[in-house]
Amino acid sequence: DGAEAVRKALDSPSRISKISWTSRTLLLAGARDLVLPSVDETRRLAARLPNAIRKVLPGAAHASLDDTRELNLRLELDLAGILAALTEERGTSTSVPKVPKEPIGATRPSAESKGRAGGAADAADSPRLVDPTPTSTFESWLSQMRRLFSPVFKSVADDGSLRDDLDGLDVAHAGPVLFVGNHQLFGFDGPLIVEELLRERGVMLTALVYPPLLADSSPLSPLPYPLPGTKEAFQRFNAKPVSARALFKALAAKESVLLFPGGAREVFKRKNEMYKLFWPDDSDMMRIAARLNATVVPFSGIGGDESFSIALDSQELLDAPAVGEFFKSRVEPLPSFVDGDVFVPPLGAITPSRHYFLFGRPISTTEMCAAVTHTTISSSAPHGKQSTACRRQARTAHTDAKGTYRHQTHAKMLYWRSPR
Repeated sequence: DGAEAVRKALDSPSRISKISWTSRTLLLAGARDLVLPSVDETRRLAARLPNAIRKVLPGAAHASLDDTRELNLRLELDLAGILAALTEERGTSTSVPKVPKEPIGATRPSAESKGRAGGAADAADSPRLVDPTPTSTFESWLSQMRRLFSPVFKSVADDGSLRDDLDGLDVAHAGPVLFVGNHQLFGFDGPLIVEELLRERGVMLTALVYPPLLADSSPLSPLPYPLPGTKEAFQRFNAKPVSARALFKALAAKESVLLFPGGAREVFKRKNEMYKLFWPDDSDMMRIAARLNATVVPFSGIGGDESFSIALDSQELLDAPAVGEFFKSRVEPLPSFVDGDVFVPPLGAITPSRHYFLFGRPISTTEMCAAVTHTTISSSAPHGKQSTACRRQARTAHTDAKGTYRHQTHAKMLYWRSPR
C-alpha cells in the first residue's frame, strides 16, 4: 500500500510540490546492477522529482549500500546538501564543513553530465567539498593506483590509544589545521591522504604542491612528466603552489592544509635513502602556524619507498653524459625549497607495497609565540623581531612534528613517537 501511495503521488505534479521530502532526495544507482534496472528507475524518478539529486555509481552493483569501496553514504549525503539540512533542523552540528546550497558532484535530471565539481574553489572562499569520483583519465588512473597500494589509515586518540581508522583524529574545531608529514617516493601519498580525509571525515584539504605540478606545460617536455591531466586534477581538489605566503593565506582562511616539508627532495629520493627525511632546519612553518593559532597534526607514512625499485636516481640522471645536460637545463629555472630538490624523476620499476599512514596527536599552537610581531610573510622574509622564547617554542614544535619513525618490516606497521 505504501509503494502504491508513493507511485500515485509521483504521478501527480500538484501533489509532489506538497511533499516535503522531495526537496531533499538522493537517488543512487549502481551502474553494474544486473538484478534490477536501477539506472533507468532513478532516471524515471528524477524526472518526477525536479529537486532530487541523481547519481550513478560506476563500480557499484545491486547491493551498492553494502559496497563501502564504491559508496560512502555519509559523503554522498553531504555532497547533496542533505546532511547539513538535517543537522540544522535538529539543532545539531557535525565536523564536516558546510556544503554550499548548490550541491557539488550531483546530477540534475535535465543534464546528467553536469554537476561534477570542476576546478578549485575560489581563493576568497573556504574550499568546497569535491566529489572524489574520477572525472578524467588521470583521476581514474590514480583510483587504480589506490587499489593497488590498498592504503590503511590509523590515528592516535586523545588517550594515546591507537585507532584502526581516522576516528581518533579530532578535526571538529573550526580553526585552521596544518597536516605535516614525510613524503614518499613519487608522491602518491598526497592524493591518498586527500581522498581519505574527504571520504571518511568530510575534510577538504588544501594541498600545497611543488609549482611544476600546476604548470600549463611540463618543464621536462617532451617527457610526459608530470603526467597529462595532473594540473586539472590537482586544481579540482584545491591544490595550490607551495610557498610561505600560500601557507599563511590558507591558514588565515581557517582551511585544513596538507604540507610535506621535504617536498620534491623526498619524492625523488636517491638510492639508499629509504624513509630519510629532508625537512628544512628552520621552523618557518611552525611560526606561521603559531601566528594564526593553527593546530598541527603530524602524520607518518610507509609503503611508498618500497613500491618502486630505482635503477637510476635523480643525481645519476643529472650526471649521465647523454641526458644530464637536458635535465640540468630544464630544472635550473625551477624553484628550490629544500637542498637537492631537483625535479628529475628516477628511473626504475614499480614493486607495489601496501601503504600505511598514522596520524599522531595534534599539537596546539594557541599559546605559542603569543607576542609574535606581525611581519610580512614571504618565502624569503626575515624572521622579524621575534623573541628568543618564541623561536625556541617554534623549533620545539617543529621537532615534535618531525618526530621519529620506526618501520617494523615483519608487520608492515608504523608507530608514531613524538619527542617529549
